[in-house]
Amino acid sequence: MSHKRKLGVAGPEVTALGLGCMSLSDYYEPRDEIESIALIRHAYDAGVNFFDTAAVYGIGHNEALIGKALREVFVTQRDSVIIATKCGLMPDFNLDLSKESVIASCYASLKKLGLSYIDLLYLHRIPATHKELAQSIEGLIELLDEGVIKYIGLSEADAASIRYTYEYLESKGYARKFIAVQTELSLLTLDVKHNGVLQACKDLGIAFVPYSPLSRALLSPPGKIGKDIPFAEGDARPLFLPRFQGECFIANLAIRDALFEFAQVKGCTLPQLALAWVLAQGEFVIPIPGTRKIKHLEDNLGAMDIELSTAELEILDSIAGSGAKGLRYPEAIMRLNNIHV
Repeated sequence: MSHKRKLGVAGPEVTALGLGCMSLSDYYEPRDEIESIALIRHAYDAGVNFFDTAAVYGIGHNEALIGKALREVFVTQRDSVIIATKCGLMPDFNLDLSKESVIASCYASLKKLGLSYIDLLYLHRIPATHKELAQSIEGLIELLDEGVIKYIGLSEADAASIRYTYEYLESKGYARKFIAVQTELSLLTLDVKHNGVLQACKDLGIAFVPYSPLSRALLSPPGKIGKDIPFAEGDARPLFLPRFQGECFIANLAIRDALFEFAQVKGCTLPQLALAWVLAQGEFVIPIPGTRKIKHLEDNLGAMDIELSTAELEILDSIAGSGAKGLRYPEAIMRLNNIHV
């Protein structure tokens, strides 16, 4: 398996596994800046060149953290890293995807990151109508023209919005700047395989960038997460996410345990198995697992060396079935954010 993949037909080459940085700004455990900076630097030194953040992560803390960790790289070897960030999702889960907000958010992100340009700017969520989406896209086009972003992407977009965005940009001569769509995909989150999103990306030559490819650590070995293992104080998962609550959590742990047994037979860790499965979904798929620990980062990177046969993929699909029990987010948040699956 190649350790490099392209962000879309017209985008840059990146490591087949990027680094999702959200968890470095609270959410699961209290932030630890020294540990997080060491992790980011270690990832870069290990060859990772694709880092993912967002304006809303830590309300600016996450972007500033990446800027601090990679400051020397930004000064001396700016072209050696691809930085992706997102705009439009507010800390209260409301959306502001107006043209003016998209532009203002980008400039605020540039300042926090300490950059003169951002490689890839996503709309973090998608407006409710295509008319509103067109205005968001116009903001992205203006940023492209100003040279402060190089490429654009969508996060949590349905297939119709992906195709509309491509056609709109094509009509303006910017289709090749649309290089990535980011949504959840893992052995426990299979929606994009069936709702047209993955196919739309493949058809249009756009990279698909799965976040939470380890299903927020549900696809970690038994002993890290379990019904009798307490979560850290303030961890958002049991408080906020249906898949970590009640009977859904118990059912999801049972799927995890079956996948863990398969990983043992395969001779790899469960995270490596889960990431290898995501990578096997297509050369245009570039997952961005997150972690707080260097040892877990190193383990994740080992997934790029694991090959899964057609028979093994079929077995894994059978074990996973229809995926995790429970919604990805609370129903009210999914409505507020226009998330349909």
